[in-house]
Amino acid sequence: ALLTRTLLEYVQDARHSARSLPVGMMEKARAMCRVTNALMRSDGSLPLFGDISPDLPTSWLRGLPRVCERAGLLDETPRDAFECYAAGANAYFRNRAVDVPESFPQTPVSGWTSRLFPSGGFLFAVNPTLGLELAVHGDPRPTSFCHGDSGRGSFEIWFRGRPIVVDGGIPTYEPGELRHSFRGAGGQNVIALDDLAPVVLFDEARARPRWYVDSLEGGTWQLDSAGAMFSWRGFRRYRPGLTWIRSWRWSGARLTIEDRVEGWTGEGRVEARLHLGERGWSHRSRSLFTIEGCEVQVAAPAGLEVALVAMPHATDYGVVVNGQGIQLSGKLALPTSWSWWLECDSEN
Repeated sequence: ALLTRTLLEYVQDARHSARSLPVGMMEKARAMCRVTNALMRSDGSLPLFGDISPDLPTSWLRGLPRVCERAGLLDETPRDAFECYAAGANAYFRNRAVDVPESFPQTPVSGWTSRLFPSGGFLFAVNPTLGLELAVHGDPRPTSFCHGDSGRGSFEIWFRGRPIVVDGGIPTYEPGELRHSFRGAGGQNVIALDDLAPVVLFDEARARPRWYVDSLEGGTWQLDSAGAMFSWRGFRRYRPGLTWIRSWRWSGARLTIEDRVEGWTGEGRVEARLHLGERGWSHRSRSLFTIEGCEVQVAAPAGLEVALVAMPHATDYGVVVNGQGIQLSGKLALPTSWSWWLECDSEN
């Protein structure tokens, strides 16, 4: 979203200077604005995947979809129509560009819709009637780059303005234990096998031999009308043939997430985490967790301990919240699988 704000200034400067943009630039700009519109929720919040920028509070980005529309770079209705600062871009596009036609409201959508941006690995599934949203980041590249983390397949779930499941985020650029812990598997909604994170981070890759980095494998996406699947082959650097498959299915007020670890036979210590965005969750039974209006159920092999634990997450740069989370951990025979499903009260 911050790069989209820079893009808007670039486009405006080119227009004021009567300079032509490079061939293909406008289509790339429109694609960036579509992703930004999908990221920005109707309340102006957005998922915090990867590094959180120290440049400005994330709330200052609100208003970007409207500015993208006025600039003629968004060919769909802004999900958040609120007029706001947009990280300063609002000053450049206070009025609709003269060559941009008036847009007309789209017909409201009922039920689930989904969008996948495969190159960047962003998946969005939205049910506007229920106010329930899923946002996933599964970068298919075999290593992380620059501002990335271990969150291959990490996700957020938002329900009527409430952050039910959140990404751990990264609250600092400063090297040290805090940054290390949030970038690793323990700071993300992912799994670890024998304490190994799903992906090799950027600085780790630079310290590895070229042949090792070139041998790393990435991921692939599949999408249908009721779900999506992300297959990750990054654990093959540890066990030949090992694949972690995470799938999301949506129906009514329920979201189901299944994890499968397959392609290799043996034993391994498995850890999986789910960062919860609100405090006040209760652990009712081995498999059931509840908070007002929502519940999470877990179906896990007997060898996995299921616990509600303290699990911090970042809400902005330099801001860490002492939150709660669900942790699965234990030694299992592989292949194996487990699932989580979340359901929110759609009647109230």
